[in-house]
Formats: sequence, C-alpha cells, structure tokens
Amino acid sequence: MATGSDIRLRNKRNITRTQPIDEMMDTVRFVYQNSNCRISVGIENASRANYDFMKEWLMSQ
Repeated sequence: MATGSDIRLRNKRNITRTQPIDEMMDTVRFVYQNSNCRISVGIENASRANYDFMKEWLMSQ
C-alpha cells in the first residue's frame, strides 16, 4: 500500500514525494510482467494528500 499524505511520507516512511510513485510504478511493472493477475493500488491517507500530488500519482505511467 502506498502512502499519500505528506505527514505520513515524512514521519512514517521518511521519504520524498517522488519515491512512493517510483515504488508503485516498479511494483506494478513487476507484477504485470510476471503474473496473470489483476492489479489494484491502494493509497493510504489519500484523503489527506495534496490534490496536485494525487493527480501526479494517478497520471504517472
């Protein structure tokens, strides 16, 4: 599960905003290439996240 709020990124995971997007993309690519299952992504604290950050996240490929 990915973390969306700046507070969680800073205090719980100690990472920048770009790192969870990179982690999610790497994981999704790996699963897509190595399995035959459906993929869903959950974003922890998305309701507390910055709107532009969530938009960037959802538009990443």
